Amino acid sequence: MLAALACGTPVVYAGPGPAADDLRTHDLGEAVEYAVGPVAAAMVRVLSARASEGDRQLRAAWVREHRSLARTGAEAAQAVLAAVARD
Repeated sequence: MLAALACGTPVVYAGPGPAADDLRTHDLGEAVEYAVGPVAAAMVRVLSARASEGDRQLRAAWVREHRSLARTGAEAAQAVLAAVARD
């Protein structure tokens, strides 16, 4: 999912969880229940939409800022440094 978003591609995600929340909250694609009908309808909506270059850039930027390896690594490093500072 993150690789597709990093390329600016909207995602169709089936099921619950944090990924579904991210998609809905940040307009990154479609999050639907895990069933054939809703997934098919979401795929049609995503394929029918005319995403602009700006939309693609926003999706890619969101991933870099919130879910990239660089961001995750920085957050992990901050947690380790905070733990060391407490000791």
